[in-house]
Amino acid sequence: MDLEETLSNHLTNLLFRSSSQNPSLIVAQPSECSFPASRLVQWLSKRKFPSLSTLALLSLSYYIIAPSIPFLNREPGRMFKKRPDKTTTGLINATVDCFANSTVQALASLPALNVYLNEILSTQGSLCKLLEDRRANEELKGRKTFGQSLPSTPLHEALSILLSQLQQTIYERRSISVWSFLNVLEKIFNSRISKSQHDAHELLQLILETLEKEYVSVQLFVGVNDELLQGTPVSIPEFPFSSLSINQLRSVECGGSSSLGFDHMAIYSLPTPRQPSISLLDLIQKNQKEVIEGYNCVKCNVLFCIDALSKSSNLTPVEQENLKQLKKLNATLKINDDLPPSLQVIVDQTCKRYKSELKSTLIKNHGLAKPPKILPIHLSRSMFIQSQAVRNSCKIEFDETLVLDINGSILEEAQKFIDKKLKEAIQKAKECKPLDNSFNETLPPNLLFTEDEKPVGVEETMFVENAGQDSEDESLSSNEHIESSNTDIEPEDLESSAKVEPETSIRQCTYRLQAVICHQGSHRIGHYECYRRKPHYYKTSTPNEFLSDVPELLFKAPTEEADVPPSEISLSDLAPGFEESDQEIPSDAAKSPETSGSRFRRRMSSIISMSKSSEDSSPARSSDHQSKSVRRKLVSSSVKNPFWKISDSKITEYKLEDVLRDSGAAYMLFYELLP
Repeated sequence: MDLEETLSNHLTNLLFRSSSQNPSLIVAQPSECSFPASRLVQWLSKRKFPSLSTLALLSLSYYIIAPSIPFLNREPGRMFKKRPDKTTTGLINATVDCFANSTVQALASLPALNVYLNEILSTQGSLCKLLEDRRANEELKGRKTFGQSLPSTPLHEALSILLSQLQQTIYERRSISVWSFLNVLEKIFNSRISKSQHDAHELLQLILETLEKEYVSVQLFVGVNDELLQGTPVSIPEFPFSSLSINQLRSVECGGSSSLGFDHMAIYSLPTPRQPSISLLDLIQKNQKEVIEGYNCVKCNVLFCIDALSKSSNLTPVEQENLKQLKKLNATLKINDDLPPSLQVIVDQTCKRYKSELKSTLIKNHGLAKPPKILPIHLSRSMFIQSQAVRNSCKIEFDETLVLDINGSILEEAQKFIDKKLKEAIQKAKECKPLDNSFNETLPPNLLFTEDEKPVGVEETMFVENAGQDSEDESLSSNEHIESSNTDIEPEDLESSAKVEPETSIRQCTYRLQAVICHQGSHRIGHYECYRRKPHYYKTSTPNEFLSDVPELLFKAPTEEADVPPSEISLSDLAPGFEESDQEIPSDAAKSPETSGSRFRRRMSSIISMSKSSEDSSPARSSDHQSKSVRRKLVSSSVKNPFWKISDSKITEYKLEDVLRDSGAAYMLFYELLP
């Protein structure tokens, strides 16, 4: 008989013996049982404590001692709690931080972002080592020390540290603060995040713009300092959020088109329509075409002028020459081109009487020209009713996969546009060395400003400061909310009238849903939550060891490596280059005081050596790894409940269909391109 049963029987016996004096203490007779003559029972039987005092003493003793006794602390669901995908790291919401918490949790769901951060920081580490070697060679030769400095990437480093903490496999609930990351953002801009504006879309826009500026600074450094590299190949990864949108106008009357216009885009913003529901694919297709009426089309005017001059029987030699030039020009004329001044005068004189009749109807085509690896979609839910901004609760029905058609010829033109702009930027940077890595450009409105220098004309919105509630004050663009002048005309009805150039090739890009940021509440007050896709966890032949398919981040917090047990390994089947990257990065705490630059160089050297060791692994080791991977077993719960619903520090497992059902609150969708 164990200790627990002995104490229980003895307690029952004491209560039973006292029932003759106070029968109300018990209501059932104890079962007969034998008591071992242990010293504890003898000691308790000799003491003449009142029964109630004994009961209280024994209960308190059991409450204190039981948790420390292994066989008294067995739980039927103990193994269930050891699932690696049961929970993840939450984020503290001290005041109104859920707009930031949901944003970084969504970024933590993107494996492609992990790959990019590892590659760009490893590239920066290689460049840093190259600079040190160059300086050492110059000093040995007695020459002037090479003074070019490597552009810093503080937000890349801070984001990598934060995401590594959020992606760490844990078995007990824990929460950290997002402000270690936000403070870096404030320091970069020498500003403070506004307490009155808390919009997840604006914060994401600021993060991506800052990351891309740091990325471009490294890209320009490599392009400018070609002499420094001396033929050394430097691989710079593609920024995963970078994409181009296309804008082109087509005339319904003449069939002419404008020249292709490309705009840089990091977030795909879509205005939600004023209707109960619409599918995401229909919304994208609807947003790609817009009707513009009353446009003064240059090509239509030229065609009218050619027709009028051709019908004239008595043309002067000058008019005949002008007609010849107009016909020649019309072959390549765009609807928004400028005519030579002499021809412009003739066209204006000919069309003067018919200006109102020559107004054209245009179809504006805009969409993705170059698809990104990571596609964040912003569903703008602001609309105006009687001059008041309200929240649009239209249900956007989205799916787990999103298939987009990309025109192959337009994609080639977009790539040429990118290469041209990069060459121009490198040439401009060579003319004005050293590189300027400052961030003095215009910031998103109302998000960042110093306490003393608030932008003029920015009005603070009304905000109720309740913990866990944020305002959704979205920046409204005029083209998103101004309705067309003629609502009866649909782009599909006019498209057949316009002469559309045949599409040479169509490339299908398939994206998979990785995260959803939802907003619950009104236009001004509400709460942000995030649905984040889990990694796929695999069991191995080693007990209590799990593998995940998310690439492990190499740049971590200095003390983070010591906190991770050896059984919590994160390897990637999708990125073999990082499979063996479970080595520890040397901690800065064990070293003597150094400058931040030397700490950065040492940690970058560790990352370089780790990535090289994974690339130079022997064939025997790789074959052993392949044979081991065959024995892996997928943790079924990561498939049955593939998402976490994260509300600050509260983590709940969710099924895919439950995530897709929350279409009325969806505010931002994060899709990742499948290979």
